[in-house]
Amino acid sequence: MCTCVALAGCSLALSGPKPDRRLSERPDCDTGKGNVVIDGLVGSGLAIGTLVAAANDSSQAGIVLGLLSAVYIGSAVRGNTVVNECRAAFDSFDAEYQAPMREDRVATRPPVETPAAPPKVVLPPVAVAPPSAEDGEAPRATTPVTPEVAPSRPPTPPTPPARKPAIDWQEFWREVP
Repeated sequence: MCTCVALAGCSLALSGPKPDRRLSERPDCDTGKGNVVIDGLVGSGLAIGTLVAAANDSSQAGIVLGLLSAVYIGSAVRGNTVVNECRAAFDSFDAEYQAPMREDRVATRPPVETPAAPPKVVLPPVAVAPPSAEDGEAPRATTPVTPEVAPSRPPTPPTPPARKPAIDWQEFWREVP
């Protein structure tokens, strides 16, 4: 940081995306705004120093501090622009590079299979024999009977047997003479 303050504008050293870069090539530039923040803070401090010098009728100090403040703030503005362009280049690269991958993933996704419904149980109709004339009743009409099938449930797991203690502690703790 001390080197940055002495060099007057670390943000001037930030690199932006190359204009002749192919779209399939990953951008090689700076995305961090740490130097921009440092330059902005130093420039703001120098601007305050300019106002203090002007209030104390020290015009030469005010001019020097004002020029240094302009250099730092200009460096921060330029660095911010470069970093924003770099981030936009990364966004466009990601969109171009990942779009085919997203389409492939959607196209190769296997279709969702729905489980087959269990077969319905159909029993043959049961005919009821008409009562004999000996019983003294008139014969009835026969109607087929279809039983209702209860929905199948998964088998319940067997209950584990009751556990007995691994060690009988009363036998284990014996006093030995």
